[in-house]
Amino acid sequence: MQFTCDQDTLKTILDIVSMRASYNISYLGYIWMSFQKGILQVYATDLEAGIWGQIWGQGDLTGTAVIPARIISDLVALLPSGPVVLEIDGTALVLSAGKNRMRIEGIQESQYTFVPTINKNDLENGLSLDVEQLKSAIDKVAFAALRDKSHPVLQGVCLDIDQEGITFTATDQFRLATHHISGPGVDSPVKAIIHRRVMSDLARICSRAMHSEPRSPVFFEITEKQALFMFGFGDPPVNVVLISQLVAGPFVKWRDLIPPGWPISVQVPGGALLSACEVARVFGGDEGVLRFRINPSGSIVVSASSASGEGTTEIEASVEGGEIDIAFSASLIFLPIKHSGDLVAIGFTAPNGPAIIYPAVSDGKTRTIFLVMPIVEQ
Repeated sequence: MQFTCDQDTLKTILDIVSMRASYNISYLGYIWMSFQKGILQVYATDLEAGIWGQIWGQGDLTGTAVIPARIISDLVALLPSGPVVLEIDGTALVLSAGKNRMRIEGIQESQYTFVPTINKNDLENGLSLDVEQLKSAIDKVAFAALRDKSHPVLQGVCLDIDQEGITFTATDQFRLATHHISGPGVDSPVKAIIHRRVMSDLARICSRAMHSEPRSPVFFEITEKQALFMFGFGDPPVNVVLISQLVAGPFVKWRDLIPPGWPISVQVPGGALLSACEVARVFGGDEGVLRFRINPSGSIVVSASSASGEGTTEIEASVEGGEIDIAFSASLIFLPIKHSGDLVAIGFTAPNGPAIIYPAVSDGKTRTIFLVMPIVEQ
């Protein structure tokens, strides 16, 4: 018995699912594959989250195989375009494409572990987002999540869902990023924290979907302990379901961190400001210090210096309020500026207070705000 499918479709689903294979735990470095007469389901997990994938093909093959994720993903990527034939031989999977024939040894299905799935009866308050909306939200927020394990709840992105829409928020205590998408929400507010690694996987799946036609909106649902995201895209069709455990614990009251107003406001072309920061970073590096001087006469000066030299760029800007000199870590402020669009608005509270960075022009459907703490120099 055999199963035949297109090499590109098989490569796509294996690339997506293998993101969750864990190579640190031997029995989780595998992909579970189930064949049911023309349908192939694949699955991988690291116990934090699991990804299911489904594609269609031809053939009468029925059965399961549990195959090393890295080996099968790498081999399928090297196969020529065209049909790929798969067969099961005991615990092994046999692949044939053109003049290539490979046999990959696997393990018994009983040795594999699955993340608990969400009961369909629990899917009562799901929402849908365009793939582009979800990808944009993750790009603008997830980078601000904490990288170390000192505060587990800060390693994730907090999703607040209410009647007004959905808000994504992350913070590492030195900067905060929040992005709100207006639209139909839910009557009973829902709050959930999803680990930044899972959000990164979601962004990669979105990227795949955005380059495929046709594609469906992303359906997602938050339950008491898990989050589910469903994708459908491509021709031949590819279905993907990601189920993640939620990060336990209360998230910070981030709305209390954003000042109600600021005495100094600046609007500056985003491209020019980003270029000025890049010039300054040549001298200071990502871990260096970028100094901003706001002139009430209508300009912002960005500078940095090191033992190698110094760089300074002055940019025309619209300034309301007084003069201020303030310093930021280059690694903290660069992405908030990058994600604030063609015209960047910055609110300054004090030389040792947070700066509020946001797009000066809104599309009316989304709202993005970044908060960055300065470096307090003695």
